Amino acid sequence: MTILGSTKLGTTITGHAELVNLAKEQAELNADIDAITVEDEIVERFIQCATHAMPYFSNTIKSTDFVVYVCDKLLPLSTWNMIATAVAQDQVQLRVLKVFAEMCTYTDVLENAAQRIDNVYQVLREYMPLPKLTEEEDASSPPPSFQFSHAECLLYALHTLGKKHPDSLTFVTDAEKLKDFRSRLQYLARGTQGYIKKLEEAVKGKTAEELKTEENQLKVTALKTTSNISILIRDLFHSPPSFKHEIQLSWVKRKNTKIGSKRHAPITFDGKTENGKDDEKKTKNASDQKIYSPPSGKYSAKVQNYGGGNNNRQRSRNSGGGGGFNRNRRNFNKKY
Repeated sequence: MTILGSTKLGTTITGHAELVNLAKEQAELNADIDAITVEDEIVERFIQCATHAMPYFSNTIKSTDFVVYVCDKLLPLSTWNMIATAVAQDQVQLRVLKVFAEMCTYTDVLENAAQRIDNVYQVLREYMPLPKLTEEEDASSPPPSFQFSHAECLLYALHTLGKKHPDSLTFVTDAEKLKDFRSRLQYLARGTQGYIKKLEEAVKGKTAEELKTEENQLKVTALKTTSNISILIRDLFHSPPSFKHEIQLSWVKRKNTKIGSKRHAPITFDGKTENGKDDEKKTKNASDQKIYSPPSGKYSAKVQNYGGGNNNRQRSRNSGGGGGFNRNRRNFNKKY
């Protein structure tokens, strides 16, 4: 498809449609998946085909079939938790989520939208741990795992699909589910605010030339990711959720940019933080994401790699894998 894209097919709307149809055929979107033994080859084939099709999606050429495939066949938890269980699970899952998030931008109206959006919602919960029940438990327990890159993808997908189908958000009409979701959003917001404040301090006063360094580019990308999360949380926390904000995904430089050609590290963070105020500060995108270790000091911590070990299958995200903050609930900004 790369070769075909460089021909006349890549220069016309009709050609773009043909290239997308070719990607659909190669991805075998109609094939069934065995949830018990999800083959790495199937997932990798989907990622590659979706990546090749990505530059050709538009308001005219829709990504709906690819989005439906992810919602129906990859996101159900019985399947999701079996993706690449042998090696690099979080890495493969993040690559799926990145192409999925971008494709949501160009999807049409979905049939059976309530069930498909609920599949997105259920996976998103896996990346948003619940707060501790008591301050004593919060102080004595390990800090939760906030996998910010995964959360950005899923929050964006829920926000984008929810905007198209506001009457299909089943958790809004279920009091228990809504209470649980808002509690998770609050906890994620606290961790995000603290990370934003630390990153802002790290890049403050840097010249344009200094910001070009690899480490500072990573900080800027991390700031963009967490700022996006903060904006999306603000919309989704409304009752009912609102969809007034539009964001640009942190790894996307421009419309229809190809993604998936490189394996990006997730943004995670361990450590203690002070309470920080929400900030929608727009930042320059970084060209790549690598692991960032914040400066040492009172609030020092480190960001861990993908290979931090497989998480618990129930994926409460309260330990292992990525990083998180040890927070004081009394310092939480009451706006959430």
